[in-house]
Amino acid sequence: MVSTSSFATKWYITLFSTTLPFQTQLRVWDAFLLDGPDLMIIVSLAIIWSFRGTPTTDLKRYYARPLTDGLTSRRRFAENLAAADANFETILSLLSSFFVPGDDDAFMRWIQSTLALKGLRVKIAGWRREWQELLAQGKAMDTLL
Repeated sequence: MVSTSSFATKWYITLFSTTLPFQTQLRVWDAFLLDGPDLMIIVSLAIIWSFRGTPTTDLKRYYARPLTDGLTSRRRFAENLAAADANFETILSLLSSFFVPGDDDAFMRWIQSTLALKGLRVKIAGWRREWQELLAQGKAMDTLL
C-alpha cells in the first residue's frame, strides 16, 4: 500500500530527469511533446511494470547470487517489489531509485503500444475529470487514504 504520491511526485515534477538516464529522458521528453501529459502516466506504468518479477524473500541470499542467469543486480532487487514480505521502505526505495531500462528501444515501444490501446486515452481523461470533481468537492484527500 504505497501511495503513488510517495514516489511519482518526484517523477512528474522533474519529468523523470532524476529517474532515467539522459538518453532515455530525451526520448521521453520528445514523446511527451508529441503525445501530451498522458505519456507521463504510461512512462510511470512502464517503470513499475519493469519492476515486476519473482518474489525473493532473503535479501542477503538475493545479493549473493551470481549474475550468470543474465539478471542484473538491479533486476534482482526489483524482484522484491512483488515479494509477499516486501515492506514500505523496500518498495519506496526501489521506486525512488534511478531506473535504467535494459533495452531503451523495447521500453519506448512498450510505451508507444500502450498509448495506442483503443480507449485508453478516453479512460485517462475520465479519471482526470473524476479527480477534478473530487477536488472540487473537497474529497480528494479522503480518497487517497
